[in-house]
Amino acid sequence: MAYKNPWDIHPDLTKDRIMTVAHFLRHARNDALDRFDLNIGDDAWTLGCCAFQYSCHRITEAALSGEYPWLTIQDDSKRYVFRIGAVPVRFYRGAPDEPTARTLNQSFPELRQLSMVFPQEAVERNFAYRFAIETDADGMILSISFVALLGD
Repeated sequence: MAYKNPWDIHPDLTKDRIMTVAHFLRHARNDALDRFDLNIGDDAWTLGCCAFQYSCHRITEAALSGEYPWLTIQDDSKRYVFRIGAVPVRFYRGAPDEPTARTLNQSFPELRQLSMVFPQEAVERNFAYRFAIETDADGMILSISFVALLGD
């Protein structure tokens, strides 16, 4: 499959916007790592929960600040969907080329938004737009990738 830049798929997905959100995600995970303490019972599960919640909080606060008018929250539940411009996006911890079924799952509001963003015949309408946060065994970030996933 030919790879495209996100801004070639949709003009709202600019490099600057993607880098800004990746910055929020990196800082949120680093905050979770800073607070991680094996001596009080933290483990990989608590680290993951904190990193997820801190990421949602950081993105939500940025969206509410008004400083990033292109950033909005679509679903603030545990599915957490935000938008970069008109494009619905989620994030997950894992390799960009090894998404799980859970990662590929799209909620109804996400699908509805994609139907409004892309023409019916556009393959991009079927993509799941995600930030993949790849970590090492200790939870430290190795990379953050923006991906458009289709099928398996």
